[in-house]
Amino acid sequence: TWTATAMLQESDRPQGLFSEKAAVGHFEYAITREISLLGTGGYDKIDNTVSLSRDLSGPIGMGGIGLTLGEDFSLRFEIGQKYNDLSYQGSLRWNIGPTASLVGTATDTITTPEGQLLDNLAGLTASANGALTSSSSLYGNGTAASLSSFSAQSPGALSYNQNIARYQNITLTYSQDFARDHASIGIFLNKQEILDTTFFVGQRDNNSWGGNANWSHDLTRLMSANLGVGYIRYQELGGHAGVYNANAGLNYSLSPDTGIYVRGDYLRRDSSTSLQNLSAFTGSLDDIRVSVGLNHRL
Repeated sequence: TWTATAMLQESDRPQGLFSEKAAVGHFEYAITREISLLGTGGYDKIDNTVSLSRDLSGPIGMGGIGLTLGEDFSLRFEIGQKYNDLSYQGSLRWNIGPTASLVGTATDTITTPEGQLLDNLAGLTASANGALTSSSSLYGNGTAASLSSFSAQSPGALSYNQNIARYQNITLTYSQDFARDHASIGIFLNKQEILDTTFFVGQRDNNSWGGNANWSHDLTRLMSANLGVGYIRYQELGGHAGVYNANAGLNYSLSPDTGIYVRGDYLRRDSSTSLQNLSAFTGSLDDIRVSVGLNHRL
């Protein structure tokens, strides 16, 4: 099988006009029912009103392999050249059971901060009962994981800026619902290469990595308890920091559409000396928050 795609994308911002024009072909040849050879080729041209730190326009040439085992396992991975540099892309979906899945992605894009948020909206989907959730949170039976969530912000992106950048992201998420217990574990690795020659502070290459784990237990048909922990280490503004977070809560259902909850959150950020000296807002901190609330679905 093969597909051909032509694309023109422009972002007109106060900082200038950023545009990308690409013509790409994707090819897939099945060696067996399970194994396929993958290939992607074409040309990508990237322009910006203000010159970027390096030339990004050039040919695209990538190759890889696809593995499909029935309807419950699919793996796609390609590696090669893009943006005049080594690049990779891929996806993984393993429906371990009716209510258990392992989902992974590997992406490589150049965009503005606003464009990245819009691109991430492509991961928003609906479950079989119409509830909005992320595509990585869907099980093989069409339902969404009980601890599913969606954010337009990429994992590890702790602040917004106005820099055009290259984003290389790898994510892996495991979700499972048991009879009365629900679990979710996610890890990520991101690399950001800042390409702007203006509005630039710190180093051009910034890496971040981390993960989170969440667990919930149905104490009764109307009450549930949840626990969560997470850690992110990131580079930013010429320094680095580690962020620890933990949360716990109780939820009680008053009716099918109304509930009350109590939740406690703890966050700690350990910043490097350079970040502490930069600003009071980027230094080390501790934060504890307790919330009591009422929610109602119209």
